[in-house]
Amino acid sequence: MTCIIATPRFMCGDRRVIDGGLTSTMTKLCASRALIVGVSGYAADVMAVRRALRAGAETPSDLIEAISVGSYALVLQPSGAVSTIQDGEVWSQPRGAPAAIGTGSDMALGYLAGAGGEATIDLARRAQRWVAKKRNDCGGGVDIRFFKS
Repeated sequence: MTCIIATPRFMCGDRRVIDGGLTSTMTKLCASRALIVGVSGYAADVMAVRRALRAGAETPSDLIEAISVGSYALVLQPSGAVSTIQDGEVWSQPRGAPAAIGTGSDMALGYLAGAGGEATIDLARRAQRWVAKKRNDCGGGVDIRFFKS
């Protein structure tokens, strides 16, 4: 499954993929100049998001067709706005607060809240590693994406 965390400045995601009892790894984060997207759910949806970004998707709404029912996406825009795509809808997340999706999301958000202060890249990486120690369906490495200034 998945643990993807987004803040107004960056997004990080694990790489663990489990299918039919088999475990593998893949990068679940996709990025363009306009969006950083993390996908939880079907691997085919990660590929669909990559294709949409290459085709010029610039808003979360442009990605709705790429996310199947049963999958979720977390979308970061250069403005710092974070949205979730689920069941054919785009949902805005509270401004400035970390957001997360996937089976490890609640644990990751709890870790970040317990640490207090700003969610830095280092802190998010530590949260990812902590979740991976507690759940066998999260882990396999951590990818970080942010907009270049």
